[in-house]
Amino acid sequence: MAKITTTKKAPAAVKERDSAFKHALDEFRAAELCMEAVRNDGRAIVYVPYEFRTTELCHEAVRQHGGALKYVPDELRTMEVCFAAAKRGGEALRLVPWDLKAKIRAALASS
Repeated sequence: MAKITTTKKAPAAVKERDSAFKHALDEFRAAELCMEAVRNDGRAIVYVPYEFRTTELCHEAVRQHGGALKYVPDELRTMEVCFAAAKRGGEALRLVPWDLKAKIRAALASS
């Protein structure tokens, strides 16, 4: 069965077999609830299941609380996500990958 992580994937899963529809709805609702929790408090990312930690959700978490970068998977620590975290200050810059630190510092200096 196809894994449902976005609304774009839901129709494919539903076509795969009828029982996928319920699964698609359950997963979509779970993803929406995770995003809502993170919108309310970025630190809620710590409770978000790994499979729901998308770039969008991680960006929202660090925008709310820079220290949430600690819970962003390495592969999602993009320039945009790290910059949003670093703008919040605190420990966030310490959590930025080495290859992005100089770019982040330059971007912070020019903003």
